[in-house]
Amino acid sequence: MSFYQSDVIELSDSDTPATPPPSSQAYIISDEEEDLLISSPVQGLPRPSLNKGKARDMSGYDTSGYDTSGYDTHICLDGSDDDDLPDARDILGGLNLPFRSSTSFGPSTSFKRPISPSAGWSDSDETPSPPKKSRVDIDVASTIAKPRQTKRKGKTAEEKAREKELREQARAMKNAEKERQKQQKMTEKAAQKAMKEAQKQQDREEKASHRKANQLLLDKKVALQYMTIILSESFKTSLPAFAGLLHNKVDGFKTIVRDNGQNLLPGYDTVRWQRSIYKEYDIPDRAFKTVKPVYQKYEKFALLRLDVARLRELVRKNGLGELVERFRETHELERKDIMFIMVFGMGKLRKRKLAEWNDLESALIGLQFQEDIHLAYVENEQEAVDRIYNYSGDLGIREDKLISRSYLPFCPDTNVKSGKGPKDTWTKMLNQVHRLTEHGAKGITERYPTMQSLLMAYESTDTRAGELLLSDCRVERRRDGQKTSERGGHDKLGPALSRRVHTVFAGTDHLSLVFNDK
Repeated sequence: MSFYQSDVIELSDSDTPATPPPSSQAYIISDEEEDLLISSPVQGLPRPSLNKGKARDMSGYDTSGYDTSGYDTHICLDGSDDDDLPDARDILGGLNLPFRSSTSFGPSTSFKRPISPSAGWSDSDETPSPPKKSRVDIDVASTIAKPRQTKRKGKTAEEKAREKELREQARAMKNAEKERQKQQKMTEKAAQKAMKEAQKQQDREEKASHRKANQLLLDKKVALQYMTIILSESFKTSLPAFAGLLHNKVDGFKTIVRDNGQNLLPGYDTVRWQRSIYKEYDIPDRAFKTVKPVYQKYEKFALLRLDVARLRELVRKNGLGELVERFRETHELERKDIMFIMVFGMGKLRKRKLAEWNDLESALIGLQFQEDIHLAYVENEQEAVDRIYNYSGDLGIREDKLISRSYLPFCPDTNVKSGKGPKDTWTKMLNQVHRLTEHGAKGITERYPTMQSLLMAYESTDTRAGELLLSDCRVERRRDGQKTSERGGHDKLGPALSRRVHTVFAGTDHLSLVFNDK
């Protein structure tokens, strides 16, 4: 155990604190650490005993040469057990403590440091500095047990297998997601491709249907597939085999034959026709358009069958005219619509009873002129079937035939040279109207120098006024080149040609004829 010598040690119980000299030191003996701790008064004061040590009286010590008046001289021993330490008197008695005056405080000044029994060394309000750690503190701190770092144990086979399984599952899920996204992209791409193909196919079908709708149908055998023949139920009683014969006749042409038609005129056999409408004329576009779905429409065409006996009775009662009116009323036909009367046995009657045949023939011809009907004479059922077959074919091509007559080459001249200028071209265009001469066309161009001016004039008037718009146009010469009138006079175009020009340039009915040759 070692001890250090200080300049002055003064112990006092005075309440007045004294400022220690910078060179002064104090000694603390601790039983607990078994070593002497030296602390500088500037750096820190000794720690209190925490009521673990004893205070021993030091009045028996030799303190000669020290001014100890007013002070209790003692040393505090920190520790609960000090039996193993030597007596403090022996320790201090063996020390040679010479007196040295401190020159830093003046010749008559001595350092006095009061010791407070309750506070350890000082009652000063100054905050003491933390004590320095001794070797024992460092050794004790170093010997404090720290948590021992154990070596990480290796994974078991089950853990490794489980981790491998999880990795494989994650990899499988990732691959499945990639495959799903790939399949989704392929599906979307296939759907887009299919949509494009469907659109292309639809466009091709629309173009094909447009060509088909605007193609003239002039073949009777092809047109029969769009016709339906409807026989009244009265045929089952009067002519039981008639429906079968008609089926056999049109079977190869996809024509429909129905024998369950209504008896609109009781006691008489009637025949009606229906057409499958697959195209309709569009007036703004001036073209046919396909109709979907296809629907059936009754033709303005009907047939009434009579035998010689029934005809003889009607002529005797003068009831042919009334019969025609009833027939048209029940079948919703107008006078302009087509009505046929088919008479069975007129040829045989002519051979046997010529006089009677003449009377019946005269009555039918008079009815034909009065009611604007058509007559047909047949001798047997097969001949009647052939007639109905021909009528069905004619009805099938009727509309297209009317259209073809409106644009056939015999109306306009197809070998027309180009005009020398706008006015000459416009004149040549008008000259293509049926029976409109070159001088008549010039009379129109004098009033309406361009086609646009004529069309605007038609639009500004109603249909009836438009038909007569060109009636008073001047025509100076006839077709042969002669002047129309002497003394400077001239003829007019007339209402007939005016209506014809209006039909060509402003007409909306696709079945109207430029020239009706009926």
